[in-house]
Parts: sequence; structure tokens; C-alpha cells
Amino acid sequence: MFITTYHARDFEGHSLIAWYANNKTGIKSVFVSGYGVIAKILKEKPSLLVIDHLVWDHKKFLVRQVIEMGIKVVQLPTEGYFKSPTDLDKIIGYPEIQNLGLDKYLLWNNSMYDRAKDLVTKSYLERFRITGNPRFDFYLNPALKTIIEPEKDFRKRFNIPLGSHIFTYMSTSPYQGYSFKKFHDRYRYNAKYPLEKIQALHENQQRLFNNHSSIIARLAKENPNDTFFYKTHPSERYIKRYEPIFAGIPNLILISNENVRPFLMHSDLILQRNCTTALEAWLMGKPVLQVDDDENYISENYEEHKKYSYILKDFNAINSFIKARDYEKWSNKDVNEFLEQRFYTLDGNAYKRVGDQILSILRSQTEEQLSEIEKNIELKRIQINDTPRNKLKALLGLKPSTHLNPTYYLKKILPRESSNTNNERDIEHHEVEEVFKKYELYLAPEKNQKIHE
Repeated sequence: MFITTYHARDFEGHSLIAWYANNKTGIKSVFVSGYGVIAKILKEKPSLLVIDHLVWDHKKFLVRQVIEMGIKVVQLPTEGYFKSPTDLDKIIGYPEIQNLGLDKYLLWNNSMYDRAKDLVTKSYLERFRITGNPRFDFYLNPALKTIIEPEKDFRKRFNIPLGSHIFTYMSTSPYQGYSFKKFHDRYRYNAKYPLEKIQALHENQQRLFNNHSSIIARLAKENPNDTFFYKTHPSERYIKRYEPIFAGIPNLILISNENVRPFLMHSDLILQRNCTTALEAWLMGKPVLQVDDDENYISENYEEHKKYSYILKDFNAINSFIKARDYEKWSNKDVNEFLEQRFYTLDGNAYKRVGDQILSILRSQTEEQLSEIEKNIELKRIQINDTPRNKLKALLGLKPSTHLNPTYYLKKILPRESSNTNNERDIEHHEVEEVFKKYELYLAPEKNQKIHE
């Protein structure tokens, strides 16, 4: 079972691992959102869970319950573009790393591994492996790159004429639109962040949104023959906040709930601020512009942007840069060494390394252990059904998933700002079948050989 937090960002990388494992052993996988995971475990009865991060307390609690049932747990971080090595700490559950007792931690690079050395004992460090992340194999593996939507189809889909230059801004403000209370409660109670840091983060998110959405809207107006995409963050919820800012600008297209790769591949320039998409753009040989328009941002420009990106400080500078097509002078000849440090190796085969680590755990499980997992899952079901709350639901003839708190229904009735959650959902079986067919076509050895010939 994979916890696939955001469909657009995480599903294809996860499904690539699952296809590989299925191709080698016939093992089946399911892909679920991060909501109601225990109920999904009771239904699917997995023998192994792949989780993304351990920042939130509820994820640590989930891991404890899962391990108590005998289910193996592997961490495959979906985030790893850190300014400081210490940014890894909360991702892997610090200060409770060893108390949680995951079976494997699969890391992006040597820097993450070196940081883990400082946090765990030598014997526990054996659970950490450097594999790279399959999410990025699509930029590096020649067969996988062919899956990305061709430029002709991409332009047709968005009605972009040939000759129109394409620019994509990548949002790093997932919490724009959050009230301070909602943001505070999320980070204070779920991750134990100090109040001062929460205040700074919340203010920074709103500043990024206000500043950058305005800049991109002005750029699109000033360059009507060019096409501008504004790609929201995978977890961004309050999408409607862009509507009044972007209204009446026909060459500015707001994109949400879509995979980022075709926008990276077919853009002439990527605009962003300290976003992982900068690295993805470099993997595809695309120039990056770091928008550094406000000295009050809490994150300074990362060192790699000083070396490999264009850093511009205001609308006028960016507009002049775009009009002059200065980004066409960029060369990626020096960036590969940095990318290898971030992605371990640029071979496009991280999915195999991750898959082999997962399969090694699954193969070590005995029939007795698997039988014990099924028993423990059933005991967990009985334990949950035996709570006073669920006994009351049963007495009333209600489903276990029914909410008894009146405020839940009150929130449903009262008017509130619409929230985009389409990216946070379970993956349907037909979606898995469709993507497996693609992998079978492009990655199965006998067919892959014909493609390259």
C-alpha cells in the first residue's frame, strides 16, 4: 500500500515502483490518499506500507498502529530539496526516529544519508538506503521520457499557436488563503512548531502569493503574444483566489491538479522561487528564473540558484529579460554535477532500486508472519468496532464512517470558501491499469529494445 499524498505529483513515481514489483513477482499494490488510512488497511490487508514523511504527529501515530499489526513500513520521501541538511530531521520523525522503528528509509542522496548518521545509532543506520526517487526517472530514463505529452499535442490542448513562447511559473505557496488559526493549528498541534516560526511561515506564504500572482499577471499583459502558465502547488486548496487576479488575461492559464512534466518540457523558461521544479527543469535542460522580488522572504536564494539560475528582483527586470529572450543564452553544461548530488545518480532507474528494497522486505516475510498480520488486522477491526462511539453507531444502524459530531454537518451547511481537494484522493483501479499498460509498452525489455532500434 502506497500513501500517495498528491495524485499529480506522486502517483506515477509510486506506480512505477508497483509496476516493477508486479512485473518481477506478481505482487499487487494499492494507492491511497493520506486520509482514513487505517480503515483502508482493514479493507485491503497490506503486508507493507510506503509512507512519505513523519512531520505530523498523526503520521507517527499511524506508523505505530501499523507496526503493531506486524505490517512492514518503508519511508520514501516525496520531498528532499532542502537548503539545510537539518531540514531532513522532521521528515524522518526526529526526535522519535528509532522509537518508531520503520523497516527501511529510502533516501534521495548522500547528503540525506550523512545527516541520518548524525541522528541515529550505527546499527539503526543500516535501515537507511540511498536509492534516488522514482518521481524523477521520467526526466532521465529515455523510455519514460517518451511517455510525456508531445509538444504538438500540448499546444493543441491549450490552443497555443506555433511560435508563441511558453513561460511557466511554479507556485511555492501551498498555504495561501489559509486563515492564521487554521495554519497555526496545523503546525502547532501536528508538528510542534514554535509560534514565531508559524507566524513567519504564514506571512511568507501570503506574501509569495500576492507578489508573484501579480507579477505573472502583469507579465502576461505586457507580452500578449506569449503564453504564460501559472502552475499551482499540488497541495494548494484555495484556487479561486486567483480568478480576480487573472481575469481578462487570455494568454495566462491557471493550472492545478496536473502533472508538472509537460509544462516543464514545453516551456522556454521556468519561473519560481526555491522550488523542486527548478531541479526538474535543469534535468530537462531548461533555464530557470529565480524570482527574488522581496527582501522579506524568509528563505534566501539557495546557492545553486546563484550558480545556475537567472536571479531577477522586480517586474521591470523580469519583463525586459523575457522580451529580450535572454534566457536562450543559458547552458546546462555545469549543472549536472549538482544534480547528481541531489539525485544520487542520473540513470533513470531509481524505481528499480526502490522496488528491490521493498521486494527484499516482502520476500523475507514468512507465511506465519503474513498469517499473523491478518489476525492482527482483524483484531484491530474488532477493537475499533468495540469503542463506545462505534457501538452507538451500530445501535442506531449507522455506518462506522458516519460522523456524530454536529459541527461536522454545520460546516457542511454554512457557506465557506470552496477548497480544492481533487489532488488528494485514492487512485482508482482503472487508473493503475492504464499507467501499467504504458510501462509495459515502453519499459518491458523485449519491447523497449524495439523502441530504441
